[in-house]
Amino acid sequence: MCTPGMPQTCAINALMRLNFLSATAHAYLFCDGPISGKTVLITGAAGAVGGLAVRMAKLGGARVIASASGEAQGERARRAGADHIVDHRAADFKDQIGNALDGGRLDRVIEVEFGANVAHVSGWLRDNATIVAYGSAAAPAPALPFYALLFKGITLRMLLVYILPQSVRDTAIRDIGLWLEADQLRPEVSDRFSLAEVAAAHERVARGGKMGSVVLII
Repeated sequence: MCTPGMPQTCAINALMRLNFLSATAHAYLFCDGPISGKTVLITGAAGAVGGLAVRMAKLGGARVIASASGEAQGERARRAGADHIVDHRAADFKDQIGNALDGGRLDRVIEVEFGANVAHVSGWLRDNATIVAYGSAAAPAPALPFYALLFKGITLRMLLVYILPQSVRDTAIRDIGLWLEADQLRPEVSDRFSLAEVAAAHERVARGGKMGSVVLII
């Protein structure tokens, strides 16, 4: 939310410092330590959390492979800073990841559709890599390629922002605050509504297909 008399950019930055989307993206990326020099796959990279994760991963020094569907979503992920774009709806999704890696391996995967994608990404994981899963709507009871993950020592994390340890929250607030103050991190805003248009704002979110956050100005 933005308040009258406050510059909109400052208000949005203040919101971003505190909102759960930015804290979520930060926690998923950095829960196992620094990512500088590492290769990270971010699925759903055109979404609210995914888009922030792409930006933060680049700020953290990672090489980013972003998964998105369609030209518009792919372009959004590219604007966020992704080094490579792959299409998770394509029949050759697995091969696209391999081509983007160009002989390398994945150190970390930020996964919004764990059940649907785990078989595609498991073969590209580096030993002792981490998968951070925060969604599996397409396959809510996923089949796990247990031995493929076991023999690589893969860590599977499931994090929920509402119950993150305080130390993780504090680190997220610190880093996001520094990035905002340095003007290195900017949210992508899809639509702005006044308080009188709150119903329309909810309808816009429910329709889906938005490229960025919906902001309510009060």
